[in-house]
Amino acid sequence: MEKLRPSATGLIALLAVLCACSAASVALISVRMQQTGSEELEFLRWNLALAWLAMVLGLATFAAHRWRMPGPVIISAGVAWLLFLPNAPYLVTDMVHAGNTWESVPLWFDIVMFATFGGTGLLLGYASLYLVHSVVSDRFGAVAGWALTFATLALSGAGIYLGRVLRLNSWDPATQPELFLSIARRRLEDPMGNPGLYTVIAMMSVMLVLGYVVFVASARVAGGVVERRLGRT
Repeated sequence: MEKLRPSATGLIALLAVLCACSAASVALISVRMQQTGSEELEFLRWNLALAWLAMVLGLATFAAHRWRMPGPVIISAGVAWLLFLPNAPYLVTDMVHAGNTWESVPLWFDIVMFATFGGTGLLLGYASLYLVHSVVSDRFGAVAGWALTFATLALSGAGIYLGRVLRLNSWDPATQPELFLSIARRRLEDPMGNPGLYTVIAMMSVMLVLGYVVFVASARVAGGVVERRLGRT
């Protein structure tokens, strides 16, 4: 397996795309709020900010590795990133609100808006994972990098379930540790008490993995194109 090596040029281009997608998302929700005079979907901006927090923490983990900072610093940044990562793909699930809002808005507009937010969140999640993946791959090898990636995406699937179904937040493990321990204890005592849980998590995890594989392949192709063009100049 080939190691991931994000270049400075590739990172700048990726951040530019992410900023453009985020600007488009914010513009759409702003138009909706201006036309309806309602802030019922204001939470989309907050969810997008949380997705960006995952990206910032991914960048921090990547930078700490590149600057050869102590292991505990890299691990701390990585753990914080892992806690907030599910917030990025979580934006995709906000599509459930399309057609179920209070204000009378054309359905096609809401679908486009939710899809833009969801796509942006997914890209932010994959981009941050790509950075952390490269760190693990560089330190422990390509196999370890992909193993951690698959495990992370599975945990993200579980995190999305906890957020969408149980309405929990990324900071709850620190602010309400007893709640998480209670949930874990119930599942350990009765592993098959909620079989639908495993089905939902498995489906989301598989979709996230497939999407990430496509993202990595696209990033490599785009990186190769950029390098060839820069080599000609």
